[in-house]
Amino acid sequence: MPIRDRPALIVHTSYKYSKERKSYRGICLSDSEFKEYLSTRVNERFYDAKGTQDLLNSFDKVKQTEFDSENLKSMFESKEIPRDWKIGEKISECFLEDYCDVIFPYNDNRDAKDSRSNLPGTDMVGFVKINDRHLFLFGEVKTSDQDRNPPSIVYGSDGLIKQLNEIRDDSKKRMELIRWLRFKVGSHDNDKEMWIKAASNYLNTGEFKIFGVMIRGVMPNKRDLESVFRKIVRRMKDEIYLELLSLYLPILKSQYAEVMGKQH
Repeated sequence: MPIRDRPALIVHTSYKYSKERKSYRGICLSDSEFKEYLSTRVNERFYDAKGTQDLLNSFDKVKQTEFDSENLKSMFESKEIPRDWKIGEKISECFLEDYCDVIFPYNDNRDAKDSRSNLPGTDMVGFVKINDRHLFLFGEVKTSDQDRNPPSIVYGSDGLIKQLNEIRDDSKKRMELIRWLRFKVGSHDNDKEMWIKAASNYLNTGEFKIFGVMIRGVMPNKRDLESVFRKIVRRMKDEIYLELLSLYLPILKSQYAEVMGKQH
């Protein structure tokens, strides 16, 4: 059964607000369901199981004398260090794909030339389907268990508010992300078609969507998003979609790596 058909992952929506194209929600996730989700769905995305298998498949026709298949697999397996903030980003990506009609056609883990380094740029770039139309999606993710509403990660030079406002205001930055995404979808027909449709909507109507996601291990509180929403939405054009999500998890970020487990 596809993940999107398993509503048990979501216990309930603790709070929500919506007006026209702008909204925010606080969502509580189930204990047992989330732990399974983290150890399977998120694990596969974090370690890019599909990408690793595609690499191995590419070597099927290559004559191998020095390496057996297991040695080759171990060389290509992700060496990604399971930092809690990075796992938080992958939780966000999986949740948006499974529950918010979002498509990320490319796993940005593949851009890392050094598994110890951090990739610059916006956290999430992809497509979102709204009313049977494909639009570009740009998003940022913050992870915090700080017992403060909102947590301090929303403020400052690298805080959520500033980052989302940059996406809102910086058309040059958005075009760089759109260009990056076109190169990454490559020659895959379905992904290319989505890009063309999203680009047409963007250039002709100015429509796109911004997602801001907070990953929290505290009790739900609408203050996590209320003031953030106000500071972002006040100068936002009518044609832009905005959705802020706070996912309230049953475990703390210090437990992410252990529950997610090693790559399969």
